[in-house]
Amino acid sequence: NLLANHLNENNENEKNLCVVGDDDQSIYKFRGADITNILNFEEHYPNTKVIKLEQNYRSTANILDAANAVIKNNNGRKPKALWTDKGEGEPIYYKLFESDLNESFGVVDSIMSAVDNGYANYNDFAVLYRTNAQSRSLEEAMIRQNIPYRIVGGINFYQRREIKDILAYLRIIDNSTDSVSINRIINVPKRGIGTASIEKITNYSFENGITFFDSLHEVDNINGISRAKAKLKDFTQLIDDYNEMVYEKGISIVELIDTIIETSEYDTYLYDEDPEKYDDRMENINELKSKAKSYEDENGEDASLSGFLADVSLIADIDTTDETIDNVLLMTLHSAKGLEFPYVFIVGMEDNLFPSYGALNSLDYNESIEAIEEERRLAYVGITRAMTKLALSGAISRFRNGNYEHNEPSMFYREIPDHLINTFSQRLMPFGDDVGKRVIHKAPGQFSSISTKESDNKIFTFTRAGATQKQTRRPKIGALESLAFSSSKTTSLPQQNFDVGDRVKHKKFGDGTITDVTPKGNDKVISVSFDDGKNLKLIASFSKLEKI
Repeated sequence: NLLANHLNENNENEKNLCVVGDDDQSIYKFRGADITNILNFEEHYPNTKVIKLEQNYRSTANILDAANAVIKNNNGRKPKALWTDKGEGEPIYYKLFESDLNESFGVVDSIMSAVDNGYANYNDFAVLYRTNAQSRSLEEAMIRQNIPYRIVGGINFYQRREIKDILAYLRIIDNSTDSVSINRIINVPKRGIGTASIEKITNYSFENGITFFDSLHEVDNINGISRAKAKLKDFTQLIDDYNEMVYEKGISIVELIDTIIETSEYDTYLYDEDPEKYDDRMENINELKSKAKSYEDENGEDASLSGFLADVSLIADIDTTDETIDNVLLMTLHSAKGLEFPYVFIVGMEDNLFPSYGALNSLDYNESIEAIEEERRLAYVGITRAMTKLALSGAISRFRNGNYEHNEPSMFYREIPDHLINTFSQRLMPFGDDVGKRVIHKAPGQFSSISTKESDNKIFTFTRAGATQKQTRRPKIGALESLAFSSSKTTSLPQQNFDVGDRVKHKKFGDGTITDVTPKGNDKVISVSFDDGKNLKLIASFSKLEKI
């Protein structure tokens, strides 16, 4: 009505143009969205009358104040400040957990407590995260505690294609009679093995009473597959080599996954198929490696490939996505735009995760500023999804991309003024009698995350918005007290720097010359012209190229 009244004041109706938008919620640059369409609108239409609709009918004042405090740090925006008449509401809750697994169980603990005591239903809760890969530990925590959940705008972790592909490789290595898994990846990546050849091998296995994989070892005896014979032998040898690595050389599951990706060129296959989805898919695979590392750490000498696959199957085979039941909703921050929930968790509030590593470490200063401002708008969207309660969390140690990362709390969390934050009085998100209590969240086989004893606390220092000097927070480091928390760097193996023109050697493809080096997310794509005439694009972190 407010807009209509202003438009009616203009008698030249044929010249009216009404545009509605919010520059603070422009979060789809990667899909081609251009925020300057809003920011520069008045330059193109100088007689524009701007009407700010700043009253918010969804969230409490504390939630809106937190969102305003974060987004005001962006330069590329029109000044505005949301307000509400719903009242101050509860503070923003925050906890720093020892690990990402503890963080997931901290979320689950809060939800279980609220539902069990009658304060909320499961579908009152939404858990938001920056990347799809983060759903894995949350899903497992939900399943282990029998909490129904649904992935919104995405696929359950173990149903994602790249995860099913890698698990199919692992299942074949563990059990060569698994013909379903063999048929899934015999042509992934593409090897030029046609369906006619696969059908002939299947018939041969039935006729001779042997497994499909055993038939692959006898391709010389199978008629009609002469064209594919060499490719079938290469595939069979590949699986045999993996089997030897596991059962004779004793490599770890994480090392096995890395080897599969490199020797099968699965990473190159993913990039060539869809460059835009490459980063997300590789991050999902890295999260599977995190699961494998966690399994091996928990089981020590008893860890085995069979045990790992059994553990995964227990999680993957449980159907928790029935939309007819009361579900906790899990989704990325991008998927949450336009939605609202009574109670919201935003997990993974750490620099290099949210905001992303790419945004914080771009070599181009202007690109980095633009990327951080886009991430900040995403934080603004996430915060303003909450109606009544909002909880933010992070982890001191997070196993990600094959390494343990120890990052600073997110700069977006640090931009929220102290008086809006409650860090220690209750669960990650308190209800009823939880208020004022000190609760220790404990994941199976893990350290407790937050202690209430001052003697257990460790001080770390960072600058917070509105502070005139350094402020201190006292999260319990517990068994991880030896960590140098002030470091935001990840622990990773040193990588060589490659430049165009470098001569390199690959153990499979031989010698070659680098023709192009292109940054790709947190990695690089290296184009190599090999001396045998083959031209390949390799992912730097997986390529194992050596300069010569």
